[in-house]
Amino acid sequence: MVFFCCNGCGDTLKKQKVEQHSCRSSYSCIDCNVNFIGNEYKKHTKCVTEAERYQGNLYQAKEDKGAKKQNSWMDSVRESAESCKNNAQLKGLLVRIAENDNVPRKKSKVSEFYTKLHEGW
Repeated sequence: MVFFCCNGCGDTLKKQKVEQHSCRSSYSCIDCNVNFIGNEYKKHTKCVTEAERYQGNLYQAKEDKGAKKQNSWMDSVRESAESCKNNAQLKGLLVRIAENDNVPRKKSKVSEFYTKLHEGW
């Protein structure tokens, strides 16, 4: 869970609560101390782990199987978008989906994602 600190008033907020915060100031990530202006915080989906933070130079990264699967899935989506030549509407949809970083892989989650994506279209 990513937490942010409001640089205006000093409140500590979960990522979901930042948009509702009244200050509309810049925010900094509690874990990695990176400052975000405006809506840049929305792109901050991955941060340092506690092990990285506290072990410093002694930290040895483990292979992230989830990221490997997600990268493979996103490569498949991009390849499908590139190879789709006959259906311009499908190609446009695949390109729009590929612009997102965290596209779900399971059927039910993809349906929810598509519905939310289509509402914003």
